[in-house]
Amino acid sequence: MGRINKTNKTTPVTDDEILIYDSEDTSDDKNITLGQVSNFVANTISIDAKANIDLSNLSTTGQAVIDNKTNVDLSNLSTTGQAVINAKANVAADNFSAAGKANLVDIVMPSSSYITLTAGASGSTYTAPANGYVVMVGNASAGQVYLASSKLSTTSATATGVAVGAAYLSVLSGDVVTYRYNTTPSLFRFYYAEGSKP
Repeated sequence: MGRINKTNKTTPVTDDEILIYDSEDTSDDKNITLGQVSNFVANTISIDAKANIDLSNLSTTGQAVIDNKTNVDLSNLSTTGQAVINAKANVAADNFSAAGKANLVDIVMPSSSYITLTAGASGSTYTAPANGYVVMVGNASAGQVYLASSKLSTTSATATGVAVGAAYLSVLSGDVVTYRYNTTPSLFRFYYAEGSKP
């Protein structure tokens, strides 16, 4: 049987130690300090002060904290909380403000960021790196340029008189654009859409 005693038959203990030993087997007798006992008691009290996993022993303050949290179905939102939710966009996007609608329109428009491209042989292809616009401009009054996307409609232009023909095509990231021309283009660029510019 285990006991706590201030006596050890073979190893005396100090004044601030107690001896825990087994009367049947003294080979594993342990000396512990009163400070260690105090810490053990303090830790036990600390554990006792924790909430049960079913929260059945919450203090009034703890219960108030729980009660102040939002339900998973948001049924207990405060007026302020409900106002925050109401100010968010619906999944149908039908409650955008005027500024929100303007921002949506802006992100699909051409930006000033572009990549200058080098035209290969007429009939070559170019893969769009992002959402944006491919622009090709001829360099002679009789020049013709033509662009066709793998997803969107084709566009072409023929120069007339002193005007220079130009073609542009809106593309999505990954679109493959086929371009054709009868004279080397004077300009060939990819313009990023505002919402896709680097």
